[in-house]
Amino acid sequence: MAEDSQPQQPAPEQTPAAAPAGDAGAKKCVYVDPAICIGCTLCTQVCPSVYEMQADGKSKATKPCDDTPEKLEQSIEACPVDAISWTDSPPAA
Repeated sequence: MAEDSQPQQPAPEQTPAAAPAGDAGAKKCVYVDPAICIGCTLCTQVCPSVYEMQADGKSKATKPCDDTPEKLEQSIEACPVDAISWTDSPPAA
């Protein structure tokens, strides 16, 4: 039996590559760039509590922090034109 003489290092914390940098306890929120959005509605299907379709046919994150980080990440990945991104905090009302 070989002994492992080196102490084991804890695994580094895994975060999505596109997630905002900063405080690990910060709430993750999303932003839809209206100049890029094509109105496909995929984000509203993934996170209906976060996104609403607007009169101009584009999506808006009306409650940008209102789901789990995993679901928000799914909505970002679902966007076919990369119009959705992470933001550090929700926009001021």
